[in-house]
Amino acid sequence: MDTKSVCPISTFSTDQSVQHMIKKLKVLNAEIAYVDTGAGNGYPVLFFHGNPTSSYLWRNVIPLVSKQFRCLAPDLVGMGNSSKVTTGYRVIDHHRYIDQWMDQVLPTGKVNIVCHDWGTNIAFNWCRRHPERVNCIVHMEGMVLVGSWKFAKPDFAKTFKALRTPDIGEKMVLEKNMFVEQLLPSSIMRKLSEEEMQCYRQPFVTPGESRQPMLSFPRDIPFVEDGPEDVAEIVNSYIKWLSETPVPKLCILAEPGVFSPNIERATKSWKNQQFATVKGLHFMQEDSPTEIAELVINFLSSESSKM
Repeated sequence: MDTKSVCPISTFSTDQSVQHMIKKLKVLNAEIAYVDTGAGNGYPVLFFHGNPTSSYLWRNVIPLVSKQFRCLAPDLVGMGNSSKVTTGYRVIDHHRYIDQWMDQVLPTGKVNIVCHDWGTNIAFNWCRRHPERVNCIVHMEGMVLVGSWKFAKPDFAKTFKALRTPDIGEKMVLEKNMFVEQLLPSSIMRKLSEEEMQCYRQPFVTPGESRQPMLSFPRDIPFVEDGPEDVAEIVNSYIKWLSETPVPKLCILAEPGVFSPNIERATKSWKNQQFATVKGLHFMQEDSPTEIAELVINFLSSESSKM
């Protein structure tokens, strides 16, 4: 499979051939933009992104997977082409929006989950509460433990403690747009084109409140020392479920990755889980989209053949 031979699919796509796949839906007090490729074989595949990305992260994965499966990928509220809100962007808020979006778009039936970064927290939490609807799970560079500052790498601890500090975090994200301008490109092996960077910048062009979604996430990362306790409780609950459920799981590790070594150690005892590895740092979809798509297709097809 070659990504150059297919048209990228995301809510940012301008090609006429995919416009019918880009949709918007009123959800609570927001409008969620999402991709829906339409009919496919087997159960639908849902793609969930994290911070500071959008469905654009999956633009070169979805076209390949959609040759066999119906693919859906929402932009989280305040991100991508979904609307901004004034009621907050804590991860528990995202849980509510995605719950409602799912109830409207796919109210019944089994689904396959593909998730990354904070998208794993959102997807795993939904899966734990709807176990009868989960067919397979594919996850990468995600939130699979409650961390401890004691074991955090010095550079990570310094940056993320600053992000969690009032005024300092605001300056880093709301003013300087650190996640898009620094963290994103430094967590990808290749150099993004200017066009690609503009798509990642677009939701956060205006300094200030429009960038709040990116600041809320690091402040919600659960640590044993200082919480937040509600997020830690959610993470511990879904970890217990994931470790015990027979739902087939594929963990795609990045080499060299960022969190992948810790993720492999933390999840190696999970029931019915396989591992695979692709080249990349944190945003491996930008470095190995074809390889990720092939792994997803092969894993889902293999599990379908067992039914």
